[in-house]
This record gives sequence, C-alpha cells and structure tokens, in this order.
Amino acid sequence: MNTDFAQTEADSEQINLTQFPLFFPEKRAFFLDGQSLFAFNGGPFNGDLNGGFIPYYSRTVGLANGSTVPIDAGGKLIGRAGNLSMGVLDVHTGDIPGVPATNLGVARFAYNATDHWQFGTLYTKGDPTAVAHATFTGFDTAWQTSTFLGDQNLGATAWGGDTGGTQKTGQTRGWGFDVNYPNVFWSWEAQLNVFGDAFDPTLGFLPRPGTRQYYENVSWYPRPASNTNPWLENYAFGESYNQISDLSGHTQSSKAVLTPFGTYGFNGNYLNLHLTREYESLSTPFQVDPNVAIPAGNYTFDGYRLEWDTPTASTTTWNFILLGGQFYGGHALNDSVQFNWYALDGKLSMLLFYQGVYAQLPQGHFVQRLWQFNGTYSFSPDLSISSFVQYDTSADQLGFNTRLHWVIADDKDLYVVWNRNWRQAVTSLTPGVPDVADTVIVKLAWNFKE
Repeated sequence: MNTDFAQTEADSEQINLTQFPLFFPEKRAFFLDGQSLFAFNGGPFNGDLNGGFIPYYSRTVGLANGSTVPIDAGGKLIGRAGNLSMGVLDVHTGDIPGVPATNLGVARFAYNATDHWQFGTLYTKGDPTAVAHATFTGFDTAWQTSTFLGDQNLGATAWGGDTGGTQKTGQTRGWGFDVNYPNVFWSWEAQLNVFGDAFDPTLGFLPRPGTRQYYENVSWYPRPASNTNPWLENYAFGESYNQISDLSGHTQSSKAVLTPFGTYGFNGNYLNLHLTREYESLSTPFQVDPNVAIPAGNYTFDGYRLEWDTPTASTTTWNFILLGGQFYGGHALNDSVQFNWYALDGKLSMLLFYQGVYAQLPQGHFVQRLWQFNGTYSFSPDLSISSFVQYDTSADQLGFNTRLHWVIADDKDLYVVWNRNWRQAVTSLTPGVPDVADTVIVKLAWNFKE
C-alpha cells in the first residue's frame, strides 16, 4: 500500500538508434516475485528489429505517458496446485495531472495436461493512462520433448489473442507460433507472429502493431577433432533472417546475419564474427539524433559485428562488442566495453561499461556516448552498500543511485537510498549554480509470513 519502490536500483540507460521504444527489464521486487507464473507462451521475437510483444509487461503498472503514477494499493496471488499454476494481480493507481486514478488487473492460468503439453490463458484489464477500459484475452499452448529422434530436444508454442475497449478501428486480433530445436551440435528455430493494426494490449509491450513478423535461424556447433586446447569447446557457424512487414505485405524491416566463424570455450569465453545485411523502409523522417534526421526512403546497409568475452570464472572479465559498416546512406561505428572485477573474497564487485556511437551520414554526423559504473561492497552477508553512476551524452544527463541495505532478519530489510540527478544539461550549468534533484529515502520493509 502506498509504495514508492524507492529501494529499487535505477534503470540502466540505453542508446537507441531505432524508431521504436526499447525494452527495460522489471526490477521491483513485488512484481518480480512469481514473475514466471505470468509468462505467456507467445509473441517472442528473437531478432533485434524491435519486434515481438509481451501481453503483460509489469512496468506499465505505475507509469503513464512517461510519468510516474502513485500506486495506492495492490495485491497479488500466485501459486501452484497439482498441475495448475496461477497468477492474479490487481492494482489501484492514483491520479496525477492528465492521468486519473484507475484499476489494473491481470489473471494468468496454466495447466500441464501431460509431461509434454501445457495449455494456458491470460486476461488483462485496464489502461495505465485511464483513457479506455481496455482488455486483452489470450490463449496459448506449449509442447516439448527430449526424446525426438531418440535423444534430441524439440519444442513448439502457439498463441492467439484479442484486444478490446481501446476505441481503435481495424483488426484487433493477433496470433503466432514458434518451433524450436535447441540441441548441442545443431539448433534451429522458425517463428511467425501476426498483430492486427488495432491490436493494442495496453498492459503489454508491443513496439510494432499492424505487422507480420518472421524469424528463422540455423546454428552448428561442431567440436574440434581433439580437445587438446583447454579453452576451446565448440566452433560456431550459422545464419538467421528477420523480417517485419505490414499487413499488406510491404517489407518495413529485414536483417540477414551470417556467422562464418565463432568459438566457445569451456570457461564461458567466446569469440564470434557476424556479417549483416539490413533493410529499412522509412515512411516518415526518422530523428536518429537530436541534430540529425534521416529522410523517408528505402535503405540497405551492410555491416559486421565482432564479439569477444573472456572466461567467466576469472575475478577479472572483459566483454568487447564492435559493430561497423554502412548506416542509412553513410557509415557508423558502435563499440562497447564492459569490465567486471571481483576482489576481497567476493566482498567487492565493480562494473565499468562504455558504449560509443560515431556516425557520419549525408545529413550530418553525430557522436553518442554512455558511461556506467556499478560498485557493491558487502561488509557482511547482511550489510552492503552499492552505487550506480551513469552519464549519457545524447541527453547530457548525469545521475547517481546509492543504496545501503541491511538485512535485519529474514523478510525484514532496512534501506537508505540517496538519488542525485542533474535536471538539465550538465555541460550547460552555470559555474557555481548547481541544478540537481536530491532525494534521500529511509525505508523499512517488514514482511509477515506464517
């Protein structure tokens, strides 16, 4: 009741070079608890063209039109009884200017008919903006086996759903299926999802309605003839293809990926090279950067992606990703580096992350950079302090999120949280005149359990 979730760690910012919203994972403990019981077997999209959908996306609860909405009260019931699993959620949100108070509800039931078959249904009601009495009703099924052709894994899912109450005209239904063959040496997948132009799950995440979305991939992971190399377990070769078209069949986006060579080690290290060809059809100009707009038109560009990750068992790990090639009539380079360090017998952990985008286009050039630091020190198993700092040059915003967490006893926690964010462009601040938003929160979380 009347929670602000102030103890939750801040979101990690992302650089967005697409026309569509990015996905941010849920971090609030109330919504994470039993999250798998609300999972729907339908709508995934394993490509990176901002496709797919999630019919119940818990981050829509407490947010509306980009603003935080107070949660007056909420309740959740989750559990299993024999072969039946269920998750029921009901939340009442308060009002803010432009968004009246409203009620949001979710109900998910799934039944394991056999060791191989599961059938389920999902129902959501409500609109976070309180504009309409929107609903989503969906049904899904999943089948899997580990004895295909003797000892191989094979799985399939299918779904169908309908939305109502959003006052949109057009096709309100969606459906899809996925067939997956995930095995040690060979894996492949084929997927199709169709979303009507008026298909609008208001409590879900759907970046691209009114589309048909296709995805397929084939991968081969042969082992070397002799395992004399202690760090090489498998080679990797493969291809994948993504395509998103409108309901009339016009291709909006597509991407073909070829993996001519890759390696995976016993300790989690890997080195992969991917060659890509991407197509984008822009019906309207696209503002890729505050200072650069890409005009409407059809664009095809070739590129590459190089990934290298060091062994995960080490106290020091590195991850490098380098993307380059053509980009909307010009060229772009996108590189990222992540460094993890664990010390003092695991009491101290540090993460440093950097991403940079350098683009030279006919309409102009731009540079975007993102820095992040996340450090945690544990004085004891019950007392720790963590700090998350990030700076994004595209918005010129700097933010700190520091949390002291003391586990007093089982299900009893004390949090002291300090947030500081520069509310305007950091580089344009007048010297000696700070423009910051400071918040200090002390929270005692006391859970009761029989």
